[in-house]
Amino acid sequence: MKRVFHTTIIMVDKFLLLIKLVMEIQQQFKVLLIWSNKTTHKESRFIYIPEFTGKPMMMMNVTDSGSGILLPVITNSTKASDKGSWEGQELGMSNTATLWVQSNFFCATALTVENLVEKDGDRRQAVALRVDSDKAVFYQVKVVGEQDTLLDNKGTHYFYQSYIQGSVDFICGQAKSLFHECVLYSIAEDSGAIAAHHRNSAEEDTGFSFVNCRIKGNGRILLGRAWGEYSTTTYSFCEMDDIINPIGWSDWNVPSRQQNAVFGEYQCYGKGSNRTGRVEWSKELSSEEAMPFLDTNYINGDQWLRLQ
Repeated sequence: MKRVFHTTIIMVDKFLLLIKLVMEIQQQFKVLLIWSNKTTHKESRFIYIPEFTGKPMMMMNVTDSGSGILLPVITNSTKASDKGSWEGQELGMSNTATLWVQSNFFCATALTVENLVEKDGDRRQAVALRVDSDKAVFYQVKVVGEQDTLLDNKGTHYFYQSYIQGSVDFICGQAKSLFHECVLYSIAEDSGAIAAHHRNSAEEDTGFSFVNCRIKGNGRILLGRAWGEYSTTTYSFCEMDDIINPIGWSDWNVPSRQQNAVFGEYQCYGKGSNRTGRVEWSKELSSEEAMPFLDTNYINGDQWLRLQ
Protein backbone atom coordinates (compact mmCIF):
# COMPACT_ATOMS: atom_id res chain seq x y z
CA MET A 1 0.00 0.00 0.00
CA LYS A 2 1.29 3.46 -0.90
CA ARG A 3 2.33 5.58 2.04
CA VAL A 4 1.34 9.23 1.91
CA PHE A 5 3.12 11.90 3.91
CA HIS A 6 0.98 14.75 5.18
CA THR A 7 2.60 17.84 6.64
CA THR A 8 0.69 20.50 8.55
CA ILE A 9 2.31 23.44 10.28
CA ILE A 10 0.46 25.71 12.67
CA MET A 11 2.11 29.08 13.25
CA VAL A 12 0.32 30.88 16.07
CA ASP A 13 1.49 33.80 18.16
CA LYS A 14 1.33 33.19 21.93
CA PHE A 15 0.64 29.49 21.56
CA LEU A 16 3.02 26.85 22.79
CA LEU A 17 3.77 24.81 19.70
CA LEU A 18 4.94 21.25 19.91
CA ILE A 19 6.00 18.81 17.23
CA LYS A 20 5.00 15.19 17.30
CA LEU A 21 5.25 12.46 14.76
CA VAL A 22 2.16 10.26 14.77
CA MET A 23 1.89 7.02 12.90
CA GLU A 24 -1.60 5.82 12.06
CA ILE A 25 -0.99 2.08 11.71
CA GLN A 26 -4.43 1.16 10.40
CA GLN A 27 -4.41 3.72 7.60
CA GLN A 28 -0.73 3.17 6.77
CA PHE A 29 0.33 6.80 6.63
CA LYS A 30 2.50 9.09 8.70
CA VAL A 31 1.56 12.53 9.95
CA LEU A 32 3.88 15.25 11.13
CA LEU A 33 1.77 17.38 13.41
CA ILE A 34 2.69 20.69 14.96
CA TRP A 35 -0.05 21.68 17.34
CA SER A 36 -0.73 24.26 20.01
CA ASN A 37 -2.01 24.27 23.55
CA LYS A 38 -4.47 27.12 23.46
CA THR A 39 -4.63 29.71 26.18
CA THR A 40 -6.76 32.71 25.35
CA HIS A 41 -6.79 32.49 21.56
CA LYS A 42 -9.70 30.81 19.81
CA GLU A 43 -8.40 30.76 16.27
CA SER A 44 -5.33 29.27 14.65
CA ARG A 45 -3.51 30.21 11.51
CA PHE A 46 -2.38 27.31 9.37
CA ILE A 47 0.51 27.21 6.97
CA TYR A 48 0.80 24.11 4.82
CA ILE A 49 3.93 22.71 3.24
CA PRO A 50 2.53 21.02 0.14
CA GLU A 51 3.83 17.89 -1.50
CA PHE A 52 6.36 18.89 -4.18
CA THR A 53 6.83 17.35 -7.60
CA GLY A 54 9.97 17.41 -9.71
CA LYS A 55 13.07 18.79 -8.01
CA PRO A 56 11.96 20.32 -4.73
CA MET A 57 13.52 23.24 -2.92
CA MET A 58 12.54 21.54 0.32
CA MET A 59 11.55 17.99 1.14
CA MET A 60 10.06 16.20 4.10
CA ASN A 61 11.59 12.84 4.89
CA VAL A 62 11.08 10.42 7.74
CA THR A 63 14.06 8.56 9.21
CA ASP A 64 14.60 5.93 11.86
CA SER A 65 16.23 7.39 14.97
CA GLY A 66 17.90 4.07 15.75
CA SER A 67 15.49 3.35 18.56
CA GLY A 68 12.65 2.37 16.28
CA ILE A 69 11.12 5.83 16.48
CA LEU A 70 10.49 7.55 13.16
CA LEU A 71 11.60 11.18 13.09
CA PRO A 72 10.82 13.89 10.52
CA VAL A 73 13.61 15.54 8.54
CA ILE A 74 13.17 18.83 6.71
CA THR A 75 15.98 19.04 4.17
CA ASN A 76 17.18 21.56 1.64
CA SER A 77 20.19 22.44 -0.54
CA THR A 78 20.27 26.22 -0.98
CA LYS A 79 23.33 28.44 -0.57
CA ALA A 80 23.95 32.18 -0.54
CA SER A 81 25.28 32.31 -4.11
CA ASP A 82 22.19 30.66 -5.59
CA LYS A 83 20.08 32.92 -7.77
CA GLY A 84 16.67 33.99 -6.52
CA SER A 85 13.56 34.84 -8.49
CA TRP A 86 14.13 38.60 -8.23
CA GLU A 87 16.06 39.62 -11.37
CA GLY A 88 18.44 36.74 -10.89
CA GLN A 89 20.06 38.25 -7.82
CA GLU A 90 21.90 36.04 -5.35
CA LEU A 91 19.85 34.95 -2.36
CA GLY A 92 22.39 35.96 0.27
CA MET A 93 22.92 34.06 3.51
CA SER A 94 19.78 35.08 5.39
CA ASN A 95 17.43 33.91 2.63
CA THR A 96 18.69 30.34 2.41
CA ALA A 97 16.93 28.92 5.47
CA THR A 98 15.33 25.51 5.21
CA LEU A 99 12.99 26.39 8.09
CA TRP A 100 12.28 30.01 9.06
CA VAL A 101 10.47 30.49 12.37
CA GLN A 102 8.65 33.81 12.78
CA SER A 103 5.95 32.92 15.29
CA ASN A 104 6.37 33.75 18.96
CA PHE A 105 6.11 30.96 21.55
CA PHE A 106 7.22 28.36 19.02
CA CYS A 107 8.39 25.00 20.34
CA ALA A 108 9.83 22.09 18.37
CA THR A 109 11.02 18.64 19.36
CA ALA A 110 12.10 15.39 17.70
CA LEU A 111 12.86 17.13 14.42
CA THR A 112 15.87 17.40 12.11
CA VAL A 113 16.38 20.51 9.98
CA GLU A 114 19.23 20.49 7.48
CA ASN A 115 20.73 22.43 4.60
CA LEU A 116 23.34 20.40 2.73
CA VAL A 117 25.24 22.01 -0.15
CA GLU A 118 28.05 20.83 -2.42
CA LYS A 119 31.57 21.21 -1.08
CA ASP A 120 33.00 23.03 -4.11
CA GLY A 121 30.36 25.76 -4.40
CA ASP A 122 30.93 29.51 -4.12
CA ARG A 123 29.58 31.40 -1.10
CA ARG A 124 28.55 28.27 0.72
CA GLN A 125 26.70 29.97 3.55
CA ALA A 126 23.61 27.81 3.92
CA VAL A 127 21.19 28.31 6.80
CA ALA A 128 19.25 25.30 8.02
CA LEU A 129 17.22 27.04 10.74
CA ARG A 130 16.50 30.76 11.02
CA VAL A 131 14.71 32.03 14.11
CA ASP A 132 13.19 35.53 14.12
CA SER A 133 10.59 34.91 16.82
CA ASP A 134 10.55 35.59 20.54
CA LYS A 135 10.32 33.03 23.32
CA ALA A 136 11.02 29.94 21.21
CA VAL A 137 12.05 26.50 22.49
CA PHE A 138 13.94 23.75 20.67
CA TYR A 139 14.12 20.43 22.51
CA GLN A 140 16.09 17.49 21.09
CA VAL A 141 16.22 19.10 17.66
CA LYS A 142 19.03 18.44 15.18
CA VAL A 143 20.22 21.38 13.09
CA VAL A 144 22.63 20.20 10.40
CA GLY A 145 24.70 22.18 7.93
CA GLU A 146 28.13 23.67 7.38
CA GLN A 147 28.49 27.47 7.35
CA ASP A 148 25.90 29.60 9.21
CA THR A 149 23.85 26.51 10.06
CA LEU A 150 21.75 28.19 12.75
CA LEU A 151 20.85 31.83 12.13
CA ASP A 152 19.66 32.70 15.62
CA ASN A 153 18.60 36.04 14.32
CA LYS A 154 16.56 37.80 16.97
CA GLY A 155 14.43 37.18 20.03
CA THR A 156 14.89 35.09 23.18
CA HIS A 157 15.34 31.33 22.75
CA TYR A 158 16.05 28.13 24.66
CA PHE A 159 17.88 25.22 23.00
CA TYR A 160 17.82 22.12 25.19
CA GLN A 161 19.56 18.80 24.51
CA SER A 162 19.83 19.67 20.84
CA TYR A 163 22.50 18.91 18.24
CA ILE A 164 23.97 21.67 16.08
CA GLN A 165 26.50 20.86 13.37
CA GLY A 166 28.66 23.02 11.15
CA SER A 167 32.11 24.39 10.40
CA VAL A 168 32.19 28.19 10.15
CA ASP A 169 30.10 30.49 12.38
CA PHE A 170 27.55 27.71 12.57
CA ILE A 171 25.65 29.45 15.36
CA CYS A 172 25.28 33.09 14.41
CA GLY A 173 22.93 36.04 14.81
CA GLN A 174 21.86 38.69 17.29
CA ALA A 175 19.43 36.77 19.50
CA LYS A 176 19.68 36.18 23.25
CA SER A 177 19.78 32.42 23.67
CA LEU A 178 20.63 29.75 26.20
CA PHE A 179 22.08 26.50 24.82
CA HIS A 180 21.73 23.90 27.56
CA GLU A 181 23.16 20.36 27.35
CA CYS A 182 23.59 20.64 23.59
CA VAL A 183 26.10 18.92 21.32
CA LEU A 184 28.08 21.33 19.15
CA TYR A 185 29.63 19.25 16.40
CA SER A 186 32.36 20.63 14.17
CA ILE A 187 32.88 19.34 10.63
CA ALA A 188 35.60 21.90 9.87
CA GLU A 189 38.12 20.53 7.37
CA ASP A 190 40.86 22.85 8.53
CA SER A 191 39.67 25.75 10.68
CA GLY A 192 36.35 27.26 11.64
CA ALA A 193 34.33 28.80 14.45
CA ILE A 194 31.32 27.82 16.51
CA ALA A 195 29.66 31.12 17.39
CA ALA A 196 29.45 34.50 15.73
CA HIS A 197 27.26 36.68 17.91
CA HIS A 198 26.16 39.98 16.41
CA ARG A 199 25.82 42.89 18.82
CA ASN A 200 26.76 46.50 18.12
CA SER A 201 25.88 48.46 21.24
CA ALA A 202 25.84 48.25 25.02
CA GLU A 203 22.09 48.95 25.01
CA GLU A 204 21.27 45.68 23.24
CA ASP A 205 20.38 42.88 25.64
CA THR A 206 21.59 39.91 23.61
CA GLY A 207 24.16 37.13 23.73
CA PHE A 208 24.82 33.41 23.46
CA SER A 209 25.29 31.33 26.62
CA PHE A 210 26.40 27.69 26.35
CA VAL A 211 25.96 25.65 29.54
CA ASN A 212 26.84 21.96 30.05
CA CYS A 213 27.37 21.54 26.32
CA ARG A 214 29.66 19.03 24.60
CA ILE A 215 31.99 20.27 21.84
CA LYS A 216 33.43 17.63 19.54
CA GLY A 217 34.12 16.79 15.90
CA ASN A 218 36.91 17.67 13.48
CA GLY A 219 39.22 20.50 12.51
CA ARG A 220 40.52 23.40 14.58
CA ILE A 221 37.70 25.67 15.59
CA LEU A 222 37.36 28.90 17.52
CA LEU A 223 34.85 29.21 20.32
CA GLY A 224 33.64 32.46 18.84
CA ARG A 225 34.22 35.45 16.59
CA ALA A 226 33.18 39.02 17.36
CA TRP A 227 30.47 39.98 14.88
CA GLY A 228 30.05 43.49 16.28
CA GLU A 229 31.67 45.73 18.89
CA TYR A 230 29.75 44.17 21.81
CA SER A 231 29.58 40.53 20.76
CA THR A 232 28.74 38.35 23.79
CA THR A 233 29.42 34.62 24.07
CA THR A 234 30.12 32.47 27.13
CA TYR A 235 30.79 28.79 27.79
CA SER A 236 30.15 27.34 31.26
CA PHE A 237 30.68 23.77 32.48
CA CYS A 238 31.22 22.67 28.86
CA GLU A 239 33.23 19.63 27.80
CA MET A 240 35.67 20.58 25.04
CA ASP A 241 37.44 17.97 22.95
CA ASP A 242 40.90 18.63 21.57
CA ILE A 243 39.62 20.52 18.53
CA ILE A 244 39.60 24.04 19.98
CA ASN A 245 42.09 26.46 18.45
CA PRO A 246 44.30 27.41 21.42
CA ILE A 247 43.67 31.15 20.91
CA GLY A 248 39.97 30.43 21.44
CA TRP A 249 38.53 33.67 20.12
CA SER A 250 38.79 36.17 17.25
CA ASP A 251 38.05 39.90 16.95
CA TRP A 252 37.27 39.32 13.23
CA ASN A 253 40.31 41.49 12.38
CA VAL A 254 38.73 44.53 14.00
CA PRO A 255 40.92 45.25 17.06
CA SER A 256 38.46 47.78 18.53
CA ARG A 257 36.11 44.88 19.29
CA GLN A 258 38.53 43.62 21.90
CA GLN A 259 37.50 46.50 24.17
CA ASN A 260 33.82 45.61 24.66
CA ALA A 261 33.24 42.07 23.42
CA VAL A 262 32.39 39.65 26.23
CA PHE A 263 34.05 36.32 25.52
CA GLY A 264 34.19 34.16 28.62
CA GLU A 265 34.71 30.63 29.89
CA TYR A 266 33.74 29.21 33.27
CA GLN A 267 34.78 25.85 34.71
CA CYS A 268 34.95 24.09 31.36
CA TYR A 269 36.85 20.81 31.06
CA GLY A 270 38.40 18.48 28.52
CA LYS A 271 41.57 18.82 26.46
CA GLY A 272 40.21 21.81 24.54
CA SER A 273 39.47 23.84 27.66
CA ASN A 274 43.10 24.70 28.42
CA ARG A 275 43.24 28.50 28.43
CA THR A 276 47.02 28.78 28.27
CA GLY A 277 47.04 30.08 24.69
CA ARG A 278 43.81 32.09 24.77
CA VAL A 279 43.77 35.68 23.51
CA GLU A 280 44.45 37.94 26.47
CA TRP A 281 41.26 39.94 26.05
CA SER A 282 39.01 36.90 26.61
CA LYS A 283 38.08 36.10 30.21
CA GLU A 284 38.14 33.24 32.63
CA LEU A 285 34.96 34.18 34.42
CA SER A 286 34.66 34.32 38.18
CA SER A 287 31.64 32.74 39.87
CA GLU A 288 30.06 36.16 40.23
CA GLU A 289 30.65 37.05 36.59
CA ALA A 290 29.35 33.70 35.34
CA MET A 291 26.19 33.63 37.45
CA PRO A 292 23.93 35.64 35.08
CA PHE A 293 24.67 33.23 32.22
CA LEU A 294 24.12 29.88 33.97
CA ASP A 295 20.40 29.15 33.86
CA THR A 296 17.08 30.12 32.32
CA ASN A 297 17.10 33.41 34.20
CA TYR A 298 19.50 34.52 31.47
CA ILE A 299 16.58 34.46 29.02
CA ASN A 300 13.98 35.63 31.58
CA GLY A 301 12.61 32.11 31.62
CA ASP A 302 10.59 32.72 34.78
CA GLN A 303 8.31 34.95 32.70
CA TRP A 304 7.51 32.52 29.88
CA LEU A 305 9.26 29.15 30.15
CA ARG A 306 7.70 26.26 32.05
CA LEU A 307 9.79 23.10 32.21
CA GLN A 308 8.45 19.86 33.66
